[in-house]
Amino acid sequence: MAEPAVTRDVRRIPRKEFVAMFGQEYHPGQHVTFLGPSGRGKTTLAGQLLLSVRKHQPQITGVILHGKIKGRDRTIERLATKSGYPIVTKWPVRGIRAKYKMRNSHGAILRPLDKAGSSPEAENELLRGEYKKAIHRSYHAPMNKPVIVVVDEAHQTHSDLKLMKDCEGPLMRGRPVCGVWSLVQRGRFVSYHVYDQAEWVFVYYDPDRDNQRRYSEIGDVDSAEIQELSRSLETKSVKDGSTISEALCFRRSGNQLYIVGI
Repeated sequence: MAEPAVTRDVRRIPRKEFVAMFGQEYHPGQHVTFLGPSGRGKTTLAGQLLLSVRKHQPQITGVILHGKIKGRDRTIERLATKSGYPIVTKWPVRGIRAKYKMRNSHGAILRPLDKAGSSPEAENELLRGEYKKAIHRSYHAPMNKPVIVVVDEAHQTHSDLKLMKDCEGPLMRGRPVCGVWSLVQRGRFVSYHVYDQAEWVFVYYDPDRDNQRRYSEIGDVDSAEIQELSRSLETKSVKDGSTISEALCFRRSGNQLYIVGI
């Protein structure tokens, strides 16, 4: 019979306090990974952290790779139109067509519009081309203008759009200019670099054992401890029927663990 995992006492930090701390302590080029099933709150937390970074470090700009899927939640789009900080830039600077632009946003989200008769293959090919340009331009950004690339639903970008190798470039060699923030629902379909290169890893409880096995690739932390602590996270049902939860945060520098409040 397997011995139960031994876990350390982990400090619970209120969401507002953690978001403010992160904005001040984040360094340009650091990679961040969010792991968990749909509806747990990954996108909301990522957006709050990005806004906090922009508040404290306005030299950092953001590019969000967000492939629009009919009926999906509009969290990223609400964040893009939020007043105060331009978290979405016009990327690429030239050539982005009007159909990609959003009214009242601070830039553009790279996504196709819903078009009658358009096939998923055609939309993926369109996204693939725009994403590829955005990733490569971010990777070659000037030293004084660091970039955060938020890869929403990274499994789609890595697998469906076949851009895993393109994402791995900045993940392995992007510092201190290009940081990649990966939002991952299906852990087994993405590059292992989203685990072993991330300075910050946020984990939501995921009952999928195949996804849990990828925790061993995080490095510098016991994967059994991550699994055990993630089971203790508090949850809350919200109006749209989803179940959001606290997030377990592992910071590689100093081997630090926190639980971030809902």
